[in-house]
Amino acid sequence: MIDAMLAGIPVLDAFGYGDLARHVTELHFAQIVSVCVVNEPWFQSLPKDLGQILREEGRRAEEAVLGWGIDNIDRANRAWRDKGGEIHTLPEAEHRRMMEQFRESAIGILNRDATTAAEYQRLFAVARDAR
Repeated sequence: MIDAMLAGIPVLDAFGYGDLARHVTELHFAQIVSVCVVNEPWFQSLPKDLGQILREEGRRAEEAVLGWGIDNIDRANRAWRDKGGEIHTLPEAEHRRMMEQFRESAIGILNRDATTAAEYQRLFAVARDAR
């Protein structure tokens, strides 16, 4: 029996944890986000057509990775269940309470440093405006 561990089901399945533990609780509290970044001065120094190609190819790569990531979670969940494992979730009210506690804790930690707090506010505004 494993008392507690924080990992996604794709990791648990890939490392064979299903041989040790049949039950897993999927918390749905975080996402793994892959980002493509380049040096801004270097990117700005590129000819416009090359910069556009880089943007387009970067977008294509992001879309391919996103689809693979979603499919990988589905494959891992299926594999876990096919081996006799069970995937549990928290009741909705408990999940909301957990997410609120995470949010409050994270904001407290982020606000300890002014630069980090400002960056968080910028990212939060982008995410809010994209909804």
